[in-house]
Amino acid sequence: MSSFLFFSLATQKLFLEKVESSVQKQIKKTFNRDSLKELRRHLVEPELTSILQLIQGINEEKLFVYPTDTIFGLGTSIFSYQGTKRLFSLKRRPENLPLSLCVPSKEAIYTLTSPGALAKKMISLFLPGPITLVLKARTSFWKEVPSTRFFLKNGKVGIRLLPDPFFNALLHFTGPVSTTSANLHGKPSPSSFLSIVETLGKEVDYYTFWFTVNKPLPRQKESFLKKCFEKLESYLYKEEKTSSEKIELRELTRGQQIASTVVEIEENQLRILREGAISGKEIEAKIYGR
Repeated sequence: MSSFLFFSLATQKLFLEKVESSVQKQIKKTFNRDSLKELRRHLVEPELTSILQLIQGINEEKLFVYPTDTIFGLGTSIFSYQGTKRLFSLKRRPENLPLSLCVPSKEAIYTLTSPGALAKKMISLFLPGPITLVLKARTSFWKEVPSTRFFLKNGKVGIRLLPDPFFNALLHFTGPVSTTSANLHGKPSPSSFLSIVETLGKEVDYYTFWFTVNKPLPRQKESFLKKCFEKLESYLYKEEKTSSEKIELRELTRGQQIASTVVEIEENQLRILREGAISGKEIEAKIYGR
């Protein structure tokens, strides 16, 4: 059965406050998936139990939908072979099309990849942000990952780092997760959370929703969206659905629905594979001073 988890601004701030010291310690380790027992000792407040539930679910190979700074993402742990297989099957995505992944920090990028001088400049200037960098994979890391074949192509991997402190803190306790649009392969990006639920249905283990602490909503608006989100669960399992319900639930969106810009870096050259939230001209202007 699918779970619906809404994380308010207050809940995010409390979580970040509780785990700040743990995250700082783990930045040097990149991530620590074995820390759930320790985490439970810190997160004793009732409003934080759903965060623990999500972290445990991701570590147990579950699929989850989550908001990003661009379009809604569908993901699972990169360490989960079966979870990644399920994701491809649910999206009806050919397995020869590699997935990108989200990491919790810049330090993690250097653990998973071997960036050259130009790539390091891109990381410094544009991350975190709405860009996917396709970089040379670090073999020593990827040979230990069961699902490597779903992420690497020609020895490269697509990396995202979101400007979202809450999400990145979660990833310190799960490790990197796959990121792909929360829709069927080849179809338009979802316009609202309702369209995601109607498309992916009960095959998703966790539907999650929040607004980042970097761009908080007025409390009244957040309260309204939370009520809409809570109605989605009963809506999903209803036999008959009314048009009035759909109209209200379509309010649940997160603004900008433009995919990330995908940039491949080969030694000292960059190539725009997909125009998205940042234009190729803007990237070149910052990199080359044009």
